Amino acid sequence: MSRFVRWIPPGKEALKFNVDGSSREIQGLLEAICAELMAIDKACGLFLSNPMLRGHSIEIVSDCLNVVEWINGDNVGSIDHINLIYGIRDALRIHGRAKICWCSRASNSIADDLAKRGALEGGDFCHWGTG
Repeated sequence: MSRFVRWIPPGKEALKFNVDGSSREIQGLLEAICAELMAIDKACGLFLSNPMLRGHSIEIVSDCLNVVEWINGDNVGSIDHINLIYGIRDALRIHGRAKICWCSRASNSIADDLAKRGALEGGDFCHWGTG
């Protein structure tokens, strides 16, 4: 039985980045985690590089629970990803009003589909849209 999961929009004066990472041809947990971290890092770079976004609350939503826990907690998971994790933590601290949250894959399905499409096309893939 499939269950409908609704996407929840951000609050007023807030921005939401729904991110997902995907890797092509290279199968494995570490590659998928690295792709997820890179997607979050890209979102952090976007909101830190744009002065117009500094006054807004930022919510980055990922369907990878391990990555969200590593960024928000004391554990860094895999040593292979320590620089990305610390960089993301620094970006969140610098912004001051940004946070990383977990959501189910069902509520992040569009980001999941776009990440897979980007992996097939090669290179970075970013899609801007609403609702």
